[in-house]
Amino acid sequence: MTQLKKILIKESGIDLTDDQKIVNHSYRRIAIQMLKDEDIPEDEI
Repeated sequence: MTQLKKILIKESGIDLTDDQKIVNHSYRRIAIQMLKDEDIPEDEI
């Protein structure tokens, strides 16, 4: 799971230089946005 988190943060462009905390909701939001950007239908997300 840690590797997936690193990939999501890198792909989303989130800047963590100010020790910003990422919570589970953040990962879900990032993943959903990435799927929408790839034109995945909402009923499949």
